Amino acid sequence: MPIELDTMAVYSIEYGLHVRDIEASLKFYRDTLGLTPFGEIFGPGVHIWGLRLGNSNLKLLKDDTPPATQNPRERSIGFRYITIHALNVPELVDECAAAGYEIMTPYSTFRPRRSGDPECGFAFVRDPDGNAVELSQGSPWVPPSKEFLEGRPPADHGVWNGSAS
Repeated sequence: MPIELDTMAVYSIEYGLHVRDIEASLKFYRDTLGLTPFGEIFGPGVHIWGLRLGNSNLKLLKDDTPPATQNPRERSIGFRYITIHALNVPELVDECAAAGYEIMTPYSTFRPRRSGDPECGFAFVRDPDGNAVELSQGSPWVPPSKEFLEGRPPADHGVWNGSAS
């Protein structure tokens, strides 16, 4: 059954991110990357700051008692990073670097393994809590394959072996 969107909701998908230092996180997401304050939630034991970008809402959660663990910094199963699409990624990377944020992958070109598929520019930076944030310029997406649409395994399901330049 396909998802039935709540047309009364403001956002289709929101991403919640627990943070240790809300001031540092607001400086990164609001002041450096330019997300716009949307609203706040004052819940029992938690304060949530909503930042808007297009149709998306990033929720920064600051618990009265911070979580004891943090996502692993290396690749693992589960949510790994968020992607922010922008037309000025090289400039955003420069701003992040100037502000002292870790640049995990400098601005590079994604080259798909299939000839003729679109390339795009991208970079990865770390937020103050060490979370990976992809900054993407352009889009590598192509229409879904017939197999994908029909729910069958894809004919070509290898792992991307492209390179960054």
